[in-house]
Amino acid sequence: MKNIFILLAAILFLNGCGGAEKQKELSYKEKYALQQKKYSSLSQDKQIELVKKDWWMIQYIINPSLPVQKAAMEKNPKALQYIEHPPKEIQQLSIDKLIGYNGFDLVLAKKISKFDEDMQIKAVTKAPQIIKYIYQPSIKVQLAAVRKNPYAICSIKNPSKEAVDLAVKLNPRVKQYIK
Repeated sequence: MKNIFILLAAILFLNGCGGAEKQKELSYKEKYALQQKKYSSLSQDKQIELVKKDWWMIQYIINPSLPVQKAAMEKNPKALQYIEHPPKEIQQLSIDKLIGYNGFDLVLAKKISKFDEDMQIKAVTKAPQIIKYIYQPSIKVQLAAVRKNPYAICSIKNPSKEAVDLAVKLNPRVKQYIK
């Protein structure tokens, strides 16, 4: 009888009926905040070590330093998606690594509008079709894309008159595709 009582008490205690409160399950947002606090408090050297091992961990570091950003980008340029306001050096690195012979990566396409104008020009010079992802590209950016490939004019929403004229001048057949 004593064993049954001990067993019953153990079951009740483990199920939370023994006076102990169940631990509250954390939400995703709360878990994410804890991760940010944990990894943001690490030294820069530890953060670099962390992102060299697992590049995606940069998402948990609030305002990562340039060396941490570089280490993550060197490991995998898709780390760009977790860098809130990439500095010029990271913008250049992402253009170099994410635009290749097969076009460009969508990670870059999502961030390209926030890049400096000269970095946008470098990007469209390497892959003119990326201009489609630049919100309201400047005339300089439009002209750089069209010089590289006149058909890029088709990817520009509301192209400038100068860009249209240049595209038609470089390839008169483009005119039929311009909206």
